[in-house]
This record gives sequence, C-alpha cells and structure tokens, in this order.
Amino acid sequence: MSDHAFEFLERKLRECKRKHVACRSTEEARLPTRIVRVALPGEPDDPDARLRLVETDGRPGRYAALSHCWGDRRPFCTTRSNIQQMTAAIDERNLSPVFADAVSVCRRLGIPYLWVDSLCIVQDDTADWEAESAKMADYYAHAFLTISASSSPHGGISFLNGTRDSRWTPQDFVFGGEAGGPAVAVAMRRIPGDNWMAGGFEGEIDPLNSRAWAWQEALLSSRIASYGVAGLVWDCRTECVSEDGADGQWLSDRVFSRELSSVETRAYIPAADRRLPQHKKGTGSINVPVMPSRDDNLDGWRRLVEDFTRHRITVPTDRLPALSGVASRVQASLQTRYLAGLWECTLLRDMCWFQHPQLSMKSARDAPSRHSRRAPAAYIAPSWSWASIGMPVTFMPPVQDSDLELLEAYCHVPGHNPLGHVARGHLRVRGRIFTMTVRSDNPEPSSVYSIEADSSSVRWDYTTPYMDSTMVANGATLRRATKDDVLQFPLRGQAFYLFLGTTSKKNFAPTSLFHYGLLLGLVDATSETYCRLGLLEGLDDHRMNFAEKRTITIV
Repeated sequence: MSDHAFEFLERKLRECKRKHVACRSTEEARLPTRIVRVALPGEPDDPDARLRLVETDGRPGRYAALSHCWGDRRPFCTTRSNIQQMTAAIDERNLSPVFADAVSVCRRLGIPYLWVDSLCIVQDDTADWEAESAKMADYYAHAFLTISASSSPHGGISFLNGTRDSRWTPQDFVFGGEAGGPAVAVAMRRIPGDNWMAGGFEGEIDPLNSRAWAWQEALLSSRIASYGVAGLVWDCRTECVSEDGADGQWLSDRVFSRELSSVETRAYIPAADRRLPQHKKGTGSINVPVMPSRDDNLDGWRRLVEDFTRHRITVPTDRLPALSGVASRVQASLQTRYLAGLWECTLLRDMCWFQHPQLSMKSARDAPSRHSRRAPAAYIAPSWSWASIGMPVTFMPPVQDSDLELLEAYCHVPGHNPLGHVARGHLRVRGRIFTMTVRSDNPEPSSVYSIEADSSSVRWDYTTPYMDSTMVANGATLRRATKDDVLQFPLRGQAFYLFLGTTSKKNFAPTSLFHYGLLLGLVDATSETYCRLGLLEGLDDHRMNFAEKRTITIV
C-alpha cells in the first residue's frame, strides 16, 4: 500500500479524534477477552513486545478489529491444542496475507492490539465460541478502528498489495475549448454498480460486502478503513470519504444500512451526541440531530432486516447470531422481548413479511442456483420468523385492524447468546381460520401459485399468494421444499388461512383496505399445530364473516 494511503488514514484519524464528538468514545475501551498483541516499531526487544495472543482480564486499551471473509479457505486459527503456544508467540510466517496486512496497518498507525475472530476465539471450543460470539458486536463497536478487508474473498489475497483494476482509475474529461473558448478538464471515476433488484453487477460488489456477519460488523463499527476494489474509504460516524477525495457514501456498503435506519443502533453513544446515521448527499457528512421515536425504531428495524436478509451466510444456523449485535442495540431502545428476529410488542403486526420473488442476494458473483428458492434443510427458526427461510424478505405495512389474539409466544435459545441461535419455538393464537386449496402447474418458481376456497360462499378475487419458498406435497397438505425434495407436477394440496388484519397502502384510495393472512400447512391435527407456508394479500375481507375462530399453535 502506498505511503499516500497511510498518510490519508493517519490524517483522517487525527481529524476524527480531534473534531468528531460522536466518535470520541472509542479512544480507549475495555479490551476483548483475548487479543493479539502487536509488536510496534521502536518497542524494546522483550517478550511482551512479541506478536502473541494475550488474556486481557478486561483492562482498558486501544485496539483495531479486523472484518474479513473466511471464504473457502480456513484461516490460521486458535484451537485448544495450540492456545498455549499462541500466548507465548505467534509465528508471523503462519499468518495469511490478510492477517499480515492487518498487523501492518496496526503497526503503521501505532495501534498496539488487534482483534481477529479466528485468532481470538478458540475455534474448536463450542462454549468459548458461543460466549465470545455474543460479545462480537461490542468488540466491533468499541474498537478504535475496524480494518475492513473488503476486496479479499479469502485470507490468501492481500488487500494492501493488490493492484487496483484500471476501471476504477479516475479519468480526465475535457469540456469546452471550441472556437477558442476556455477548456475545462474534469476528473471522473466510476461508482461500483449496485442494482437494487438484481443484487449488483458482476465483479463490482466487494466480496466482504455480500456477507451477513460483515454487515453487522460495519453497522456497529465507529470508524472503518475499508480496502475495497474501488480504493480505500474512510468511514466513521461523522464522515465518509474515499482516498482520492470522492464522496465515500457511493463506495461504502454501510451507507445503505445507515440511510435505511431510523433505529438507534448505537446505544453506547451519549444521548446528547446521538444522530440518525444519514449522509448528506454530496458532502460525505452525517449530521442529522433527530432522536427516533418508538415507531421509527420499529420501522427502521424492518428495513434493517430487509437489507440484512440480502446478505449471504455460510452456516445457515448463524443467521440470527449474525444479527444479534444489532438486535441488542434495538432491544435497549424498545424494551421488549426478542423472538427469533421479531419483537413481542408488534409480533402479530410484523407477521406480514414475505419472500420477494424478484429480490436476490447481494452478490453478483454467484449465479442463482436451481434451489435458490427452496428452504434450508437445517432448522434456523420457527416458521413464523423471517429467519426460517434464509432468503431476502420484504415487509408489508403492519396490519392495524385485527381481532387475532396472541396467547403465548416462546423461543428456546440454548446457547450463551440470548439473541442468537433458536432451537425451537411456537406461537399459540386465537383467530379466524378456514381451509383452502393451493395449486400450481409448476411449483419451482415460488411465486406461481393460485388458491381456491373450499366453500362456495367465499371468493378469492384480487388475492395474491406470496409463498415462503417452493412448495412440495406433504400428504394431503403442503410444506416448504428443501434442496433434496423431488417436486410433483402439477401440485395440489390443502392449506389453511389465518386472518391477520387489514391496513391501507400508499398510492391507493383510503377506502381501499388490504387484508392479510398467513397461509398455513397442517403439522398435527390432534394438537391443532401448523407451520407457515406464506402470506396472502387481498382487497376484499368480507370472507372473514364465514371464518371460524379457533385456537391453534404455529411452530
């Protein structure tokens, strides 16, 4: 990396420390449980100055955190068998190029400690991983600087020594000069493409910016040095700018979450210094002194979830843990129970999520597979949670007029992270429910389904079914298909409609009420237990006059 780039970072750090009130809380913080001691230039040649893993006992200090892609290559790790050796000394020859780059950045900037997940968490110790992963959000939030290896798809590719693609090099364009008039030269550069519906253009999204864990790390970090394909970007709570002076908001994936969110995700910022994380276009600055209301927080949470679900995750069961840090900040504001990605205070209203049939994951490098609309085989969350399908979701406007009653809500979280992995869960509700038939000539495209009522007195005009995934027959009823299921053509099965409520929509007449309901599949008739299959939206809710009110369980 050039001296100019390091000088840019050193200058932005000085400015941030001196001028940015919102960023000052991370000057020195309680150190993580374990951290890598970086031997800084000019330190005495003694054992304490070696590169090694240290137990901190919670003492204060200044440290950097590394955000990186593991990729398909397992990085150098701390395990139960080598932790004693790691605390004595870390052989720098064992470090991957990405880890070595992070150490170099720390040494150049004079940061004595570095937190790296694979080095500071004992990877083959389940209890240690659960305990430390629950603290990861705090580790990034309190880091003096987050070093983001955005352009490296795995640890084997350096983010400091790579050559920038020529398409990101600024180009000079000359305007005017005709008929002896003055000519003006303007330097322009490309902006990485991010097609909202398609998930981006080939090769233009940094590998790290497509990952769910990195999404949370970026959102919670106070200062980020992001080494992307388009160059180095400085991104703190107050300013976002690239090394060449361009407005960094166009080069930083974190901006999307900032602009979406009216949620106070930074509970550690003093109340007097809190700002909504929103950029002023064209200035690279963030300065909107507004405190969000409870409804703003809930709306912001839904938008955060929508963005989060577009990011990929290697281990499906990590989906909720990868959001738990942001969830903990929101919970501090809402003061309500967290249930597998939803909030108890608005649980029934927030059932109106659906799998968007045209929205794809944030990665143009991976072509959608034949099974991209099928549900995960592993259990991630109860079917009523958006986390259960492992695909991008969108929230409809929350329902307002509803007689659905929530009798019980339960999630069993077995690990050390109370907002993390869910082993099982259920809802007991009392509401209007009746049977219907779902049909599809080709069930693979998850949006191509039709419904018909089992009663001649109920009409289903102007009703749209949004299926959670591709469906497969399960006896007389239906269930979500996983990758190993063989589909039946055509598909026909019994399902059940549970009325959620009604609401109005923007751009429609106020008298146009949309009704929403859950499409359910029967799991056990004796216990009246069901699982979610999808969401139904329609314009006419008179059919509810014919619906029987029953108490059921949704798992």
